[in-house]
Amino acid sequence: SGKRLPSRLTAGKENGRGTSFMLVSGLHMGYDCNLVCECQTSRKEELVMNVLVLNCGSSSVKFQLIDPSQDEPLGKGLVERVGTRNALLTYQSRGKEQVRQELEVESHDAAVRLALSHLLDPAVGAISDSSEIDAVGHRVVHGGEEVKDSVLISDAVTEGIRACSKFAPLHNPHNLRGIKVAVELLPSAPQVAVFDTAFHQTMPPKRTPTLFRWLSTPDLGSASPHWFVL
Repeated sequence: SGKRLPSRLTAGKENGRGTSFMLVSGLHMGYDCNLVCECQTSRKEELVMNVLVLNCGSSSVKFQLIDPSQDEPLGKGLVERVGTRNALLTYQSRGKEQVRQELEVESHDAAVRLALSHLLDPAVGAISDSSEIDAVGHRVVHGGEEVKDSVLISDAVTEGIRACSKFAPLHNPHNLRGIKVAVELLPSAPQVAVFDTAFHQTMPPKRTPTLFRWLSTPDLGSASPHWFVL
């Protein structure tokens, strides 16, 4: 639906590297996610931060450019049927006509590039320069048991996502491709991963046993297994 959840942006103290921000941004793009990161930006205007949110799914790329201080996205779009010759791009900047275009999009890399090109397009875009994107948030399906929150992406984080691809083979590899091309196109913007599985990490262990844990945990042996299947 593209409906945004409550968002806020809090500016920190000025330092030699720019302004330190704590970003807490909620966005609904077919899923709920929270971005929580402390990052550095060269933008000097307090309470101004444009965040590009990417959701690279199994055959689509959803994207929105948001300013958490505003009610509506600056621009939003969807690339469907990625990997085909008749992919469908739907895009609209706030206050401008919607763009619908059928074209060949051979990969998720190409879809992310297409998204950014429309955000920057002089006629239909939302911004005039890529430097206006202060941070990028990536929806990632599986982060394993170690990831309990949104994290700033590093080599170690990408390796962890890759290691968990066996648990989410239709999504994690595409999530990684989106991260790779976003880092290439926006090297100065902090990149943050937001994990679906992080939500469940906030639950106490006794509330989240799985069938495997039931089979291997003696003190749960007397309980009926179906209660423990997630």
